[in-house]
Amino acid sequence: MTIEISRFDPIRESDVAVRDWFDLAAAIAVEQRPEFPAPEFDSYVEQLRLPVTAFGPQSFWAARDSGELVGAMRAIYLGQENSNSAFVTVNVRSDRRREGIGTQLLAGSLTDLREQRRSLVVGQNIVLDGPADRWATKLGFAKVQQRAEQHLRVKEVDPELWQTPAPSGFRMRRWIDSAPEELLEGFATLRNSIADAPKGDSSYQPPEWTPARVRQEEAEVRAAGRVHRFVAAVHEHTGTLAGFTELAYTLGYPSVCFQQDTAVLRDFRGLGLGRAIKAEMMRWLIAEQASVETVMTNTGADNVHMIRVNHQLGYVTVRITAFVEAETELLSARTQLRG
Repeated sequence: MTIEISRFDPIRESDVAVRDWFDLAAAIAVEQRPEFPAPEFDSYVEQLRLPVTAFGPQSFWAARDSGELVGAMRAIYLGQENSNSAFVTVNVRSDRRREGIGTQLLAGSLTDLREQRRSLVVGQNIVLDGPADRWATKLGFAKVQQRAEQHLRVKEVDPELWQTPAPSGFRMRRWIDSAPEELLEGFATLRNSIADAPKGDSSYQPPEWTPARVRQEEAEVRAAGRVHRFVAAVHEHTGTLAGFTELAYTLGYPSVCFQQDTAVLRDFRGLGLGRAIKAEMMRWLIAEQASVETVMTNTGADNVHMIRVNHQLGYVTVRITAFVEAETELLSARTQLRG
């Protein structure tokens, strides 16, 4: 058996090749998360062909056996604080696993990762004790953080759980995509509070937010075809933005949303703001997007407080996943030994 590893350009590849890529990705998605609907072809390909994701530029590699696609890999090159790192996803067709195809894909990408000065390779949301976990462990990846994947099934949750009012002395603000100009500076300060969340041994460094960087990210999110909703709590006496939460979705995936960052300034913690702003988000979301069936979030497994808040809102923990990391040079040596 000779496996051919080559770069994959979703813009220049034939329609047949892009369809094969999608079919593999859709099969993996259903295998890993059968509770979610399968991706839709047009929306998936639109995202696939974006030169830059919300995290950075992306590149792809394909593994073929006699022209047949049997494996696929994506690398996302992070920027600024994490410019030494690449997020990597490796998928192998279920009936072709344990043949070394994933290892060959990874080995085939390492030259490019070095050229991009990526000394660290990171895998996200690896299901514990699953095939990807076992493969990564054998290659020398270290688990650096465990995360609780939680789902809120809208039709299975009593909406009364979302009727939490703002604490006395606070009012709520909402916006989509771009922060109001009068809130921008305070919002940048507030976003830096996410750095207080537990992150285990992960090397990932959260952004250092400034007003300019907030505006830059907003533009990048729009370019990536995503929509982000924000709810923030304003301290009425001082006008300070005390807490916020963020929810993201792609227009092509109307039934699934992703609850993202939530943070509260230190001086305002312990007042119930986290639950209140997340409840406000759910009321707003359901009022405007009746198509939403599931809201998904990932929380550090050691962030006991936020996991408890999510449970109070109707989220259920469905699986524990991990972030894994390995030095590029270590992987170079290990993939050669296993090749």
